[in-house]
Amino acid sequence: MTFRSEAVTRDGLQVQWFIRRSLAVVANLVLAGGLVAAPAIAASPTPAPTPLVHSEWTQFGHDPARSGYNSTEATISASNVDQLRLAWTASSSGPVDNSPAAADGVVYVGLNGGLSALAVGCATGGGTCNPLWTTSGGDPVYSSPAVADGVVYAAGKGNLYAYAVGCASGGGICTPLWTADIGGAPSSSPAVAGGVVYIGSYAGKVYAFDTHCSRGGGTCTPLWTATTGGTTTSPAVADGVVYVGSWDGGLYAFGVGCASGGASCTPLWTATTGGVIASSPVVWDGIVYVGSHDGKLYAFDAKCSRGGGTCKPRWTADTGSEIDASSPVVANGVVYIGNLAGKLFAYAVDCASDGGTCTPAWTADTGMFETSPAVANGVIYVAADSLKAYAVDCASGGGTCAPLWTGTTKGSAVASPVVADGVVYIGSVAGKLYAFALGGPPATSTVNEVPLGSSPFPLVPVSLLTAAILASIYRVRAAGPCKPVQRRGRGS
Repeated sequence: MTFRSEAVTRDGLQVQWFIRRSLAVVANLVLAGGLVAAPAIAASPTPAPTPLVHSEWTQFGHDPARSGYNSTEATISASNVDQLRLAWTASSSGPVDNSPAAADGVVYVGLNGGLSALAVGCATGGGTCNPLWTTSGGDPVYSSPAVADGVVYAAGKGNLYAYAVGCASGGGICTPLWTADIGGAPSSSPAVAGGVVYIGSYAGKVYAFDTHCSRGGGTCTPLWTATTGGTTTSPAVADGVVYVGSWDGGLYAFGVGCASGGASCTPLWTATTGGVIASSPVVWDGIVYVGSHDGKLYAFDAKCSRGGGTCKPRWTADTGSEIDASSPVVANGVVYIGNLAGKLFAYAVDCASDGGTCTPAWTADTGMFETSPAVANGVIYVAADSLKAYAVDCASGGGTCAPLWTGTTKGSAVASPVVADGVVYIGSVAGKLYAFALGGPPATSTVNEVPLGSSPFPLVPVSLLTAAILASIYRVRAAGPCKPVQRRGRGS
């Protein structure tokens, strides 16, 4: 996920979450201990197809370049997205404000103050899932995990942890393969590329660790570090370069092999925007896109300079309101970005050049959101802070898009959506991870309220849980923007 003030919200942890409840869709779901199930709800007549090709989402933004685009998703499409239903939920004692990673049939996410692993098909019909394994919970997970080569990486209050994906089963507790000190709370989600894991901190530093730096619970030291002028965003890695945004308004580019032995790196190039950068950069086809608090989306040539030079933007686009933690995403020649005014913008990636200004191909009114969109199989999904989660379809002629589908959850969505293997995952401030899939009971079903925490089973008086997050999905034209106009970049 991108870490904007998203990370601030996490790290601050100043909001006490007193609402303790667990979603269980009314569908003959019997809670443990012989509790009575609610009346059955008829399942959707359309079963979810089995994916022919696995479409994983292994880290924040889907890949090391943070594209936010799952090009292999083939189950959910614009023609059937309106049949998405709640498949299952997982409960947490606090907000689920980190996006999950999904790989090899397992979903990894921060729950109950630690990292949890859940089977993708752990429940159906809106049931509640229990984890395959968890970590001790002594160091809360503040950012989205990353999975690569049988290891899952997660950042806590002051450390980066590496766990074997099969470290335990049956709800067991895992211990890390290795840990690394990152000098305080992470301000970003880890990126894994080429056998190196990269992460940023609130102290304005970027750290690079060898993924095989230790085993058996050892402690790792960095390959190299780099210092920016402020808190850093989630790194994007592409073509041998690491890109990070900073709260000093700068974009920094570092070579992946810029130093060794823990030495400090100097940037290949830097660029300046007109405000704080809390949006993570994304790299696509040689262009780096990033959003800024000045309300603009910036596009820079990835090779704009070397040797510490300063770059000028290829083009900019003014969204009219602050871009905070919403990072751009790029798919099929279009860049998408959201702002705090509650609008989603689509720009053609070649919308201008030579420092020109772009206008959007289309927009959508989403309600304020600070999360990053996700694109998969012609659909774009947006989780809104205004308690809405959208998948957005393009309107023609530069117009405004309308939703294809609206789903319901409880609590504002504070994590970016993830789409993998025919399932859409959304975390909420009310302590739930929601999984939507094709088929199952209607997404607007009444749910029962039970306490949150390490076990979802203790019964409390049943109360009506009113839906608070609406997920609205719009179709995106596979061919690109609705109208040939200027294009732009994306950030996290």
